[in-house]
Amino acid sequence: MDNRLVRLRPRSDTIYMARNCTVLATAPDGFVHGEANHGLFVHRTRFLSRYRYLINGKPPNPVALSNLDQHSWLGYYIITSPGLRRGEDTRILGPAGVITQQTLELRSARIVGDGLEDNLYLTNYTQHSISFRLDLEIDADFADPSETRDSRQQRGKIDQNWRADERELRIDYSARHRYRNQSESGLAEIHRVAVVRIQAASPVRFGGHRFSFKVALAQHEEWRMCLTLQAKIEGDLLVGPTACADMVPAADPFEARRQFFISNATAIDSPRVHDYSAAVIDTLTQACQDLSSLRLYDLDLNDRHWTVAAGLPVYLALFGRDTLTTSWQAGILSPDLLIGTLGQLARWQGTEINDWRDEQPGRMIHEIDTAPLPSLRFGPTGRYYGSITTSGFYPVVVSALWHWTGDKELVRTYVDPAMKALRWVDEYADLDGDGFYEYETRSTQGLRNQGWKDSDDAIVHADGTQAKPPIATCEEQAFIYVAKLHMAA
Repeated sequence: MDNRLVRLRPRSDTIYMARNCTVLATAPDGFVHGEANHGLFVHRTRFLSRYRYLINGKPPNPVALSNLDQHSWLGYYIITSPGLRRGEDTRILGPAGVITQQTLELRSARIVGDGLEDNLYLTNYTQHSISFRLDLEIDADFADPSETRDSRQQRGKIDQNWRADERELRIDYSARHRYRNQSESGLAEIHRVAVVRIQAASPVRFGGHRFSFKVALAQHEEWRMCLTLQAKIEGDLLVGPTACADMVPAADPFEARRQFFISNATAIDSPRVHDYSAAVIDTLTQACQDLSSLRLYDLDLNDRHWTVAAGLPVYLALFGRDTLTTSWQAGILSPDLLIGTLGQLARWQGTEINDWRDEQPGRMIHEIDTAPLPSLRFGPTGRYYGSITTSGFYPVVVSALWHWTGDKELVRTYVDPAMKALRWVDEYADLDGDGFYEYETRSTQGLRNQGWKDSDDAIVHADGTQAKPPIATCEEQAFIYVAKLHMAA
């Protein structure tokens, strides 16, 4: 039996689903109206900026909308029967009025994960035949998350191609940006495509950002439509949920990996029912479920060893300090997250001096972002190293892996990256050689974020000061000292 705790929603204005590098964030009615932070985001690119249903030009009334899991969702809507004629019985029948007896029900079952699958069911619960028009409004702007709140920086081209014979809409976006910064120059390009397919028994027309269907239903008859959206990122078509069947976990490779972690994680059992044992067990079970919802499947080392995003729905990317902290705390559940995180961060360890990215040899990654703006080199966060925390904390987490597993050969793999990280701390993060650690950004982008700007011969603050501003002494001093003790031991 799946006992789940009551879930509090800190974002009362947003419903969201997520899996891997995909987030669907909607308004409380389950639709996307173009608001900031709402839409279908794949690799932090807004593949849907508008998405809603209309019955004869009007939105349905939401009744019950809820996540089933983090990646699946079910919504029920009702509409007063389109066939209700003027003069028919319109007395108040039940709390919602006549709509409770003369109802057209719309049910939406959604799954996300490298794309979207939406199964729509329309059921005629009246005592007579009805006919109506169903519209699905859809649009994509391919915005970076920051651009949904602020002005647009990228200037790309959007083309739409509707193939009626295949019932396929391709929304094609391409953008270019010629960049030059203190360490790099060149031409960056992105090409991202939303491939939308429709399956339905009725004919479908597309125009004006709308799919339109004429639907006729006898009494108690059901009509079904399935929409799938696959994302294509720089030529790579992601394999999203495209089965057009009601949520079949067995056919989902993501689900198989998730269930492996949950079934093999630490579990607690107790026959006692009159104390807090049940609450502890349920809390642990829910923690496993929630943790697996953050999994970045694209960054799995293998089917067993994995890492997580920094948070949903905004920080769906790899952040060094966040993944280390999460895996360190989750060691009580399983070492799988420790191994996957340490391995992935070692892969991105700095190898050169690149001031634009604040990279130096041995420094551990702070952030890897695949959103449009970093991909087009508007900023360095596509691969950015501007933190001391990851480098200082990495050796502590290596030590935690040893404590949890006692596997010398396993831990040996991560000792060399840990020692390189500590060497970076001593060589680049002790600017005055006094044994206390401080560091400063070398990236002009980082300086601009703090109110500094480039001039011909200096870096100048808005107040006229001409000097590089030191970053305050880091609060992670203790991590570094503890890390050195662990590695020495």
